[in-house]
Amino acid sequence: MFTPAEPGLARQAVGHLEGVWIRLLSGQHPGMRAPAGRFKVIVFSSERDYARFRAGPGSPAYFVGGPDGGFVVLGRLTKHSPALLTHETVHAFLRSSGASYPWWVEEGLAEQIARPLHGRLDGSNAAFLAQHCSRPPGANDLAACYAAARRQVAFLLAAHAGTAKFNRAIGFAVAPLADAGTQWDGSIYEEDASWSVHVELAELLARLGRTGEAVEEWSLGPPDGGALRAIGLQAIARGRPDEGLNLLSQAYRLGDRDPSMLRALAAAEQSAPTGGFFEYMEALVAADPADDASRLVLASHYLFRGDRESARRHLAAIQEVPPPQRDYFRRAVLAAGLNLPNQTFHTAD
Repeated sequence: MFTPAEPGLARQAVGHLEGVWIRLLSGQHPGMRAPAGRFKVIVFSSERDYARFRAGPGSPAYFVGGPDGGFVVLGRLTKHSPALLTHETVHAFLRSSGASYPWWVEEGLAEQIARPLHGRLDGSNAAFLAQHCSRPPGANDLAACYAAARRQVAFLLAAHAGTAKFNRAIGFAVAPLADAGTQWDGSIYEEDASWSVHVELAELLARLGRTGEAVEEWSLGPPDGGALRAIGLQAIARGRPDEGLNLLSQAYRLGDRDPSMLRALAAAEQSAPTGGFFEYMEALVAADPADDASRLVLASHYLFRGDRESARRHLAAIQEVPPPQRDYFRRAVLAAGLNLPNQTFHTAD
């Protein structure tokens, strides 16, 4: 579990998940198989922090599957968290089983295991599901469709104990829905939680200081240089410059040209400038042509290298020189053999 929440709350949540894991593997629930790989849970500290990563406006939590085990994303830890974590973990187990259940079975199982119905059940809800929930329902019917799915699964579980009997019962219960031309898959108008989620969560893990896990998460998504740069800068800030610079270099090769990243890469080579230093500095002034301070540094290194032509090119492009660097600028102009009239640049007061 990755979370900035209070450690005591996090330990309670992990303990709850361990109990859910054991219960789902006990054989008392149909269609359950533990996810392969490393199952991850991401919990934010507030709804505001969660807003950027929310899959849809009505989702307090969601599950994203994958061959790596997938992950659950939760807004924050509250009194409702145990049920939400149980519900999403059931989704993870069902996806891992390879079973192709209708949406109402998957949602109904997740809800029934998370918030079990007890006592007398009022019989089959298949007709209601067929009539009201075969297509995306309106806002007033959404809760009713999920409640009907939960009641239908509870009814089938009570009447048909055991996975085999339950699966046969589902076959009969699905028929009315198929006859109604079911088109809804049970989603709540959510955006597809696709590869971009891996990129966003990689940035979150980096902010939590978990750069190793962040890189692992990033590798599951698209090759986004901006996210890799964020991870690299966090690694440098946390005292791991070699690791961070290696990640920044990869981000640069992916096309990222963020000025803060370029400055960090150039600064790492400034004491013994190589071709890489000049490449990063050229990219920096190309990204921000008004960065006169960087132009002056670059021009001075070209002079030291003996490349007067490149030095003259950058010195001539400088528009404003801060007072502390004014004398240095004039000496650099003379050293470069540049005839630069005073009116072509301004000195900042």
